[in-house]
Amino acid sequence: MAARGLTGAHAGRDLRAEVAQVRLGGAAAKAPDTAVFRQAYGAYIKDGTDLAKAMPCTVCHTAMPPAKTNLNPYGADVGKAAAGKAVDIKILQAVEKLDSDKDGFSNLDEIKAGTHPGNPASKPRK
Repeated sequence: MAARGLTGAHAGRDLRAEVAQVRLGGAAAKAPDTAVFRQAYGAYIKDGTDLAKAMPCTVCHTAMPPAKTNLNPYGADVGKAAAGKAVDIKILQAVEKLDSDKDGFSNLDEIKAGTHPGNPASKPRK
């Protein structure tokens, strides 16, 4: 969503993407992490879904500002799989079969359904 009234370098920019690029406290999700998630699963991020509402930060974090100390179950599993490396598609694929939030659905099934893989209250309809 581009903000109205912005001019110059900020005109027409997606402010949600801009916020994702800010590293608060040195431990926030980095723009490359959210870009990789969008590259892998962008087709499933539909307006109005729980997944879209969680983008970009709370897909992996429980609150703002994002930090390593406020990871949700999905973010924790991604972090374990990354083991200190930059998140890439292989790391995201490594957690697809897991049910991070223990709601009975795999992370990939939740992403495909547009639900939140880190929130047990958000799950696909059976």
